[in-house]
Amino acid sequence: MYKNVLFYSFTPIPDPIGFRDDQRIFTKELGLKGKILVSEEGINGNVSGPAEATEKYVAFLQETFPGIDCKIGQTQEHNFSKMIVRYRKEIVTFGVPVSLENKAPYIEPEELKALLDSGEKLVLLDARNEYEASLGTFSGAIVPDTLRFKEFPRFVDEQLSVDKDAPIVTFCTGGIRCEKASAYLREKGFTNVRQLHGGIIRYGEVVGADHWEGKCFVYDERLALDMSAISEVHNNQENTCSVNPVYFKKHVS
Repeated sequence: MYKNVLFYSFTPIPDPIGFRDDQRIFTKELGLKGKILVSEEGINGNVSGPAEATEKYVAFLQETFPGIDCKIGQTQEHNFSKMIVRYRKEIVTFGVPVSLENKAPYIEPEELKALLDSGEKLVLLDARNEYEASLGTFSGAIVPDTLRFKEFPRFVDEQLSVDKDAPIVTFCTGGIRCEKASAYLREKGFTNVRQLHGGIIRYGEVVGADHWEGKCFVYDERLALDMSAISEVHNNQENTCSVNPVYFKKHVS
């Protein structure tokens, strides 16, 4: 059995180059494949591998980055052809300064579903690019005409026609882009912003396909996932790790 792990953490890494080098060695030893980005602001990655190997890696992530958001799913084989670990200035490229201290509070999948079930008026704002949204998005969501995430600020500044006090819920694949997107919205004067906790993947795990149209684009060789399938996989597995953690904490504050 193989597992896929999607994760991120905005935790400062004082020596990201050294941490990157350690990660290259560690992931190779575990036999993982995927892509990991490391920067001074934290870590962002998606890897796949045999169940025992991915459990060891998740244990390391949880020990090194307390509170890290990990989404774990079963898969039939590796979802990547190789392992890439790179240093980047940003673990998700936004292009303009934004303070994560201003990020919006979370809304859990169950609460969002309940609001949508009740017909509550709110703005669903897709923080992904236009191509991802073309494969699937929430019914009635606003989809920015962007090709890259760094174009999101331009969209907000020039095209977003929403009352500054309207209730807004941002969403993206795994949640990382909404950390910066929601902070930017609040810095621009939007007063009632929340972000979907864990992103579309977590929503699919917990809620399923309710209020969703199409599939969810993913950045691996599967390309797109059916939302009801995400829920089925989640409900038939234990997302726990019982192995001893591996430590690479010398580079992490």
